[in-house]
Amino acid sequence: RFPHLKNKAVVVGRERGIAVAYNSHAKALGVTRAMPVHQIQKQFPQVIILQSHFELYKTFSKRIFDIASKHMDKVSLYSIDEVFCEYTMSGDVVSEMKKVQQEIYTKLGITVSIGIAKTKVLAKLATSVQKPNGCTLISETNRKVILSETPIENIWGIGRAGTDKWIKRGIVTALDFVNIKEVDMLREYTPTRELYYELLGVQKMSIDSSKNNIQQSFQSTESFPKTNERAFLFSEISRHVEILGARILRAGLYAKNIDFYIKDQDQKYHTCQIKLKNLTQDTSLIIDKLEKLFDNIYNQKIYYKSTGVTLSGMSTNNTDDKAQSGLFDDFEEESEPRVNTSLEALKATIRAKNGPRSIYNASSSISLRRKADKRTELSKTDPYIYGLPLPYLGIAN
Repeated sequence: RFPHLKNKAVVVGRERGIAVAYNSHAKALGVTRAMPVHQIQKQFPQVIILQSHFELYKTFSKRIFDIASKHMDKVSLYSIDEVFCEYTMSGDVVSEMKKVQQEIYTKLGITVSIGIAKTKVLAKLATSVQKPNGCTLISETNRKVILSETPIENIWGIGRAGTDKWIKRGIVTALDFVNIKEVDMLREYTPTRELYYELLGVQKMSIDSSKNNIQQSFQSTESFPKTNERAFLFSEISRHVEILGARILRAGLYAKNIDFYIKDQDQKYHTCQIKLKNLTQDTSLIIDKLEKLFDNIYNQKIYYKSTGVTLSGMSTNNTDDKAQSGLFDDFEEESEPRVNTSLEALKATIRAKNGPRSIYNASSSISLRRKADKRTELSKTDPYIYGLPLPYLGIAN
């Protein structure tokens, strides 16, 4: 959005109060993931801190997916900014992938890193060899060298707990990991064995067809100045539900589970998990049920700094034609009619024509009003606060 910030230290995450993402220049100064914004401003006053723009990010994600789908045999969306592809080589694969890379840059004005290998784990590892804008092929010629230079914690799927476990056993690099005797690896859990074979170049993880690849969870979170005001906190929860409702509606999905939390000023999470009896897209009904459970985790004596909601257990359709006798397992005594998504579709139509905030539940109004007031206040002094509806569409030439 701001090409003139190239080669300057930039951090994204102002509205959440922490560094959600940062560029290489900020990293070189010492900025780390989740570093508090106030700490960054104090230690590195030259860093420019921007608000995130999730819908814009989603737009780029969709366009990159479409470009990849045009060139690849199969494309599987792994996360909002990563795709796995299956490709039948017909020549110099690095040259061919660099053409795709250039097409993305020409059409969208952003760089991407591409990793090429026989397996998903090696391909993901290859994306981190050269950044930004790298295009790396891991073959039998260079595989061992790259694995020897890869710390164990950088292997996809190892995790923090796994890292500690392997380091205690003297396994500090990816090469150490694949040098474990196969008979010893057979004692490990299946996911660990799959990583082992994938790093050896033996495919164990397939690329799912994009048509059958369903995103299994959707999350919305946000940080704010500490408060104990119940009405505002629940309004934040309500707004998260509306954001997620719009996303799953666009994706044609239905949710089965809900998790929500409020995090206090001491970084402690207060959570509630709900299992839906029937798949749903009805955000109004979800908000109504959440309000009944909100006071189970809210305490007026505690100050909170962030909220979040996750929808999971996604399905492409709600196949239950029977009337539901209660949306949640915890509310057996209630009787609800089968969810009708026509209201959600109507809201989506209105938002498409008149803007994302043209219609919303009353329970979200406090949150939206305060954000609008804050945006107005910031816009007086912050040149990066403005409502640009469309992304940068690529280089001029």
